[in-house]
Amino acid sequence: MPDPIVWLSQDTPVDPWSGLAEAADLRPVDDVLREVRAVAVGAGMVVLRGAAPGRFPALAQAAAAAREAGADLGIEADARDLDPIALRAMGVELVVLSLHGDQAAHDALAGPGAYDAVIAFLKAPQRPRVRVRVGLGRPDDVGHAVTIAAPHAERVRLDGGVPGSTPDNRAQGHEAAWLAARGSPAELELVDADAAPDHDPGAVRDLDPALRALRLAGGWLPGLSAGVRAPGADAVERRVLQALGMPTRDAVSEAQVDPPLLGRVRLVIPHLGDAILAGSTLPHLARALLAKGVDVRIDSVWHAPVNVHAAFGGASEGALPDGSAAQEARRLTADRLGTRFLASLDLADADVIVAPGWDVAHALWTHPTRRADAQLLVIDLHLEHGLSRWTAAGEGWWPGDRVRVISCFPAYVGAYLRAGVPSDALRWLPYPVARAALPAPARADDAPWLAAGNQRRDGSLLVALAERSTTRRLDVLARSCPALPAPHRHLGTTSPAGLAAAVASARALVLPVTVSAHDAAGITLAALAMATGTPVVGSLAWGLLDHVPAGAGLLVAHDADAFADGLARLEDAAAWARASSGAKLAGAQGDVDAWADAIATGRWPRWPSRP
Repeated sequence: MPDPIVWLSQDTPVDPWSGLAEAADLRPVDDVLREVRAVAVGAGMVVLRGAAPGRFPALAQAAAAAREAGADLGIEADARDLDPIALRAMGVELVVLSLHGDQAAHDALAGPGAYDAVIAFLKAPQRPRVRVRVGLGRPDDVGHAVTIAAPHAERVRLDGGVPGSTPDNRAQGHEAAWLAARGSPAELELVDADAAPDHDPGAVRDLDPALRALRLAGGWLPGLSAGVRAPGADAVERRVLQALGMPTRDAVSEAQVDPPLLGRVRLVIPHLGDAILAGSTLPHLARALLAKGVDVRIDSVWHAPVNVHAAFGGASEGALPDGSAAQEARRLTADRLGTRFLASLDLADADVIVAPGWDVAHALWTHPTRRADAQLLVIDLHLEHGLSRWTAAGEGWWPGDRVRVISCFPAYVGAYLRAGVPSDALRWLPYPVARAALPAPARADDAPWLAAGNQRRDGSLLVALAERSTTRRLDVLARSCPALPAPHRHLGTTSPAGLAAAVASARALVLPVTVSAHDAAGITLAALAMATGTPVVGSLAWGLLDHVPAGAGLLVAHDADAFADGLARLEDAAAWARASSGAKLAGAQGDVDAWADAIATGRWPRWPSRP
């Protein structure tokens, strides 16, 4: 498995709806270089977004800083600002470009001369490696862009997070991409693998053999996880999911019972991108296990390693990070990040090792200090990421009955089974949140609707919803957002603690996530909302279907009118009270205390079947 890529921004973040945003104030060079040194540890590549030489004159220093930590440096930038030979001289190993179609389509989005600059860079004889991002808009544009990019790029990424991307044209765009890439050396990376709409399955039938052929040829399809976009999928959709290596809806349904947890337990938390998970949820899980009588020690780059028998204070309170704390923790513990941190551990006293994710679990299972009789508990909170480190060993890779997997994704069981994870090793628990770390709900009568997070979402739907919301304000808490009509507001970003406070004071959490067959967008936010009794109004997308139970809110068609109708229903006091009670019940089932009870006693809830 290739080493991971870490993405950093040297100026403004990436707009989730329209690509790279225009830069405002550049970040200080020293800050960027410090982050490169920090995140390069254990990474194969660090990619700076918006890092054209004219915008970031310290590319050579950044490349040197990455190399010192054992990683390469790449950039994602506008091709008009790039000199391929100069980039190679600076030590830049990879360039990520975008291509939106033919010259007229690309220049309309990126500006005059942008298309010619991309073509020239792709054909330059002495350039760095290139990857190209193609938006899944009109099929003709997709086909043209892939035809141009595939002969020259090492990888072409199909991206559904662009303006105008819908389930209909994404399905047709996939087909156009397969045809255009046929016979080229480029790997085709599939993003937003939606099947065709139920009323028009023809494109799916045509796509089915092409996808199977791609898999047989060793096509690169990372990040594809479970599920489908809505109930009622037909047999054609099932065949496409299988062709993509996704699971069908069949699920393990028998409840599992294990012996009670005994012996010394080590919960290991390396640096994780999810600050709430790493800085709050998992430390509180350790505290809850301790309260159940489990002998727990926590090892984390986010907190000084402490034995929770003796103390769980200071930096290990488990409070939600305030934003700067997470950044400071990353800088102060740079030499312990990633593989260096894991390698520094001594696991000789561990009877049970708990690891968040497959990558961390693999490093701990192969750790030279792990005892041969130690058990491993894998908490899979981010789908299949890292599982290929295990499956690379080939058939029969499963290490044995000393490994258990706790998954939060009911639809993903088929993928586990096909990968070789035995069904009797799988355990299910709802996505966890530490309610003790969250603010108490404090909702005024005029509390706003809240849309939050930077997961894939439909920006045009938010604007249309704001135009329809005449009785209550809509606040959008996100890095970027299309312009909203007054009195609705785009509030920018905040810390995890600020996000939790905003969720706890909202009338409802609005999650118009793009309807994707693989994207688990919005799950952490939905869990935060339910833990504070805030109803969820979200798209009828598979990730929310699996995590927002009936009664905790409303899942509606991905349409502004449907969202407006759902919010209007929650204006009724009795309807809102029922939804809030349902959210609180779901939040209690996903609380870390419920997790600790299942882990300590070995009594697991039944793996839920999907509709």
